[in-house]
Amino acid sequence: MLRILATLVIATIALDAPDADACSCVKRSFAEHAKTETRVFLARAGKPVKTGDALKQSFTVLATFKGPSQAKFLWDRRATPPCASSYAEGEVAILFTTGGDLDPCHGNVPLASQMRELPAVLKATNAKYTDAKADAVEAALRTALVKYLHARSQVSVRYAPLAGASLTIDKSKLTYAKAAVAQDIEITTAFTTGKVTFVEGKYASEGLRFTILLHLDGTWKAIATEVIET
Repeated sequence: MLRILATLVIATIALDAPDADACSCVKRSFAEHAKTETRVFLARAGKPVKTGDALKQSFTVLATFKGPSQAKFLWDRRATPPCASSYAEGEVAILFTTGGDLDPCHGNVPLASQMRELPAVLKATNAKYTDAKADAVEAALRTALVKYLHARSQVSVRYAPLAGASLTIDKSKLTYAKAAVAQDIEITTAFTTGKVTFVEGKYASEGLRFTILLHLDGTWKAIATEVIET
């Protein structure tokens, strides 16, 4: 039985309607939405400003996956539409848009639902990315494993781009390797695009799977974390 121990989403979106199904959405993958829309980007919401039945909200763009790279995105809509996403100040999400609207039927749903599909979104948009570097991977491992190393003296981490390097978390020395070591940590996906890094992996001896999304703001900070015990 899966048990989600932590889903820390500093970015959570609430739908004005109960869910996307209530909007009579045609089911599509996030990759399909990414191919269809002309702009796809990760953004943090500013304060929504309501005037009568009009609502305006500015978003700070953290990473652009498709379309023009702009620092800000302005969302202008009716305050009480029959079906729409709504974003509280400070929330983060992947936004899919063509004409400036943020329709939940076009993939604009909570980041918790979007996060694990980010690799597929990048592939669909042909966005440029690189292997995640040591500082970003370390931040992800510290976030995911803080309660699970149990002061083990030596732990192997399969991640070929950093093979031979090491780091220390509490009393545990983690050493990166090209080959997987049974029961130790394996990073299955890790990439950086712009100022955003995605790290996904597993820790067999703890029955653990983790997905971490980070943003570079002086240092790498987790903006979404999912840690699951299997």
